[in-house]
Amino acid sequence: MRNFFEYCAFTVNDMRFQKELEQHRKKEMGKIMDGVKRLSNERRMQIILDNENVSYGLIYAPTQVGKTAASIKFMTECLKRGNMVVYSTDNKSDQMDQSTERIRQTLEVELEHMDVDVLCMGTLSEKQFKSAFQKNLEKNTPTVILVMDNSSQIQKLTSRFLTFQHEGMIIPPCSLMHDEGDVVTKDINVATVSKEQAESHKAWILFCKFFADNVITLKRIFVTATPENVVMKYKITNIISLEVPSNYQGFDKM
Repeated sequence: MRNFFEYCAFTVNDMRFQKELEQHRKKEMGKIMDGVKRLSNERRMQIILDNENVSYGLIYAPTQVGKTAASIKFMTECLKRGNMVVYSTDNKSDQMDQSTERIRQTLEVELEHMDVDVLCMGTLSEKQFKSAFQKNLEKNTPTVILVMDNSSQIQKLTSRFLTFQHEGMIIPPCSLMHDEGDVVTKDINVATVSKEQAESHKAWILFCKFFADNVITLKRIFVTATPENVVMKYKITNIISLEVPSNYQGFDKM
């Protein structure tokens, strides 16, 4: 067991390491953001959606600078291309309810009052979900599926897609969008499942594996104000960086 002086020395060294790590992260993010400035956000969006060699994207801005509006604009472009959107929210029911109405209303305007179906994993039974999803496929109705970032809902959605495919349904290309994307990834290994990982982290890996195994296009988009974790783990270079108003004040300056 460490004595007091050993503990203090360890703590100081640990703080130095954390500071150096944070400086390294900022330096790497600075390099990436310098590259981002060379292309417009519209061009970045096109690259993410249309380039078959691009699997990941990031929508980045500080808190309260319009990330949700930018996410819905991105959804609009996905739906126009015939892709379905799976949108994950934080594991809170009130946030899910707020997202549902805002997404539905805004998308109907953006898509010039086309019918848009927003399916919530937490409120529909398997039978209701199947009926709605199948009808949307038959009528080419733009579809957004809202799912909380918890293992139960993610696993249910993956299982339903597997069942639908076995029954002969054609699962369309998908854009998987994560609100608060920095907290979705809970382990350094983002490619394979291991027993020590958080259950929701495992569930997202298996969800993505379903699309890879069945050669169905999947674009994974993270939306966050703190992008370092995501950028480093997924090697993301296609970043939609929102313009920050000149009068913006972050919480650290209030």
